[in-house]
Amino acid sequence: MSLVTSRVMKRLDAAIATSRNPMDLACLKAERALFLTRLGRFDQARAVIDELRTVQARSPSPALAVWLCLNEGVLEQVTQHGATARDRILRAYALSVAARLRPMIALSAAWLAFLDYVDGDLPSLARRLSEALQEAGKDQHAARSRACLVAAQAFHWGGRLDLARPWYQRARDHAQAEGDDLTVAALMLNRAVIDGNQLRAASIFEVEPDDQALRQALLAAESSGNFNDYVGKAATKALVPVLRPNCCWPSATTPARWRCTRRISTTCAAKASITSARRSMRTWPGAS
Repeated sequence: MSLVTSRVMKRLDAAIATSRNPMDLACLKAERALFLTRLGRFDQARAVIDELRTVQARSPSPALAVWLCLNEGVLEQVTQHGATARDRILRAYALSVAARLRPMIALSAAWLAFLDYVDGDLPSLARRLSEALQEAGKDQHAARSRACLVAAQAFHWGGRLDLARPWYQRARDHAQAEGDDLTVAALMLNRAVIDGNQLRAASIFEVEPDDQALRQALLAAESSGNFNDYVGKAATKALVPVLRPNCCWPSATTPARWRCTRRISTTCAAKASITSARRSMRTWPGAS
């Protein structure tokens, strides 16, 4: 249960309440549905998407078509990590290019860059990020925060935290300007996940763990879990219990490592499959 209502949600609710243009209203509802998906309120998001499909069938709109495809793709990615997620987001991108809807080109390109990060396609990731940042207006914080977060994660995962830090800061700045607590939560979670994974990977090669790095990773894991609860982000709640044992692994004795493994495996099993959980641990944005 959220302890706070995001400024994004407040802004959208206020705009929806005062909108007099039916198509503007539909697009605002679609934007709100995307936020609900990222929050983890999947049933509510699906209900809005179904309602908007009816609106689109009755009065077709390029902008609403883009929002619907983007919503469907992100919902598929967050819930199933399915192959159709990319297809739907690619369709959103193609429609936005055809209609020259620059804000939607930027947003859909940023989401495609995230999927490239998930799949490890770095050349495509670089192209998508460049396009997203080029097409996004200076005040289009949603697209810029997502693009910057993907860039930060890519550098961080590649072992270049020095290059990742400025991108993490840009992502945070844009998210805070937007009032988007979910992107801040995603930033904290993903940074903690990557820190823990890199410490664990180093321990496999018998690299002596750095005490300060371990303390920082544990602090990041605890902070991420607390902030996740604060904003009510149910979509990533199952991943939070994995963070602490993941960070404790490098300094643990062999029996303790077995306990960490069992705890991680239990959480993975709860998410339906080890492959899905490993993929989520590496890549969640929140999501984004």
